[in-house]
Formats: sequence, structure tokens, C-alpha cells
Amino acid sequence: MKVLNVFAFAAVLSAVSVSVSAAPTAISSNALIQQPDCALLAEDVRVPLSNSVLAAYNCEGAGIAIRVAACHTSGRQGSRTVEVPCRAADDDTEESASLPVCTTPNTTVNRVTSTGSSIMTGSTAGGQVGPTALDGAVCEQSAVNSRINN
Repeated sequence: MKVLNVFAFAAVLSAVSVSVSAAPTAISSNALIQQPDCALLAEDVRVPLSNSVLAAYNCEGAGIAIRVAACHTSGRQGSRTVEVPCRAADDDTEESASLPVCTTPNTTVNRVTSTGSSIMTGSTAGGQVGPTALDGAVCEQSAVNSRINN
């Protein structure tokens, strides 16, 4: 998957560097990410992106990790059914007040279908790359940036 090329730059981490937490930074294809801009890098890195791929990175504070997110503007649109906790219509307790009312009597969950762009994320702190929740997001730079700190 071409989007995964974005995550390769995290492999050149410095083991002892410290960085200040910052806002996500958009990655422009083939632009140089310099070590002073991300103290967790051991050296400068150039990240090639495929056409129509949007990406961003963030160097988290205290030498913890580099987080990366990316999507393709013509990429996969997903749909997933999830169970969301709910409350009975007559339940007005403070603990349940923020929950939606159950659509089916005598249940504790509503089934909801979420859709949206598949935005991939990865972190050097866990070594995993995978999709984020489908929440109606569109593959645009602001959506990619918002996945960095989630």
C-alpha cells in the first residue's frame, strides 16, 4: 500500500532525543523533514507521497514517539456497524444523562453504522499501522491532522 511509505521515515529515530509536543505538520511529497524540526529523528528524512495522498506527522514531547496519519483522496470509503451504549427512555440518572435513548426497548446498546474515509495512522511508540474510526470524515488535510493526537 503506497500510503504506508509515509511511515517509513520513523525508522531512523534517535534513542535519546527530546522534542517539544507540537501541532501536526502536513507532509508535502518529497519535502525534506529536517532533524531540528523533529528531534526524534536521527537524520533528515525525505518522504515521497503518491499522487493524491495527504499526510501529516507530529513529534510528541519527552522523546516519546513520532505519530503519522495519511489517506488517499480517492481512497477507500468504509462502512462499519458498531454498538453504542444507550439508556432507557425513563432513565434520567446523572450517570446516564449523556447517553442516547435506546431505540429498542430492553436493550443497552443501539446499533449505528458509521461511514467515512479510511485514514491510516501509525506511531513509533507501538509499531502498529491501521485505520482510525470511521466517523464521516473526508480525506482532507484537516481530517488527517486531527488523527495525529487521537
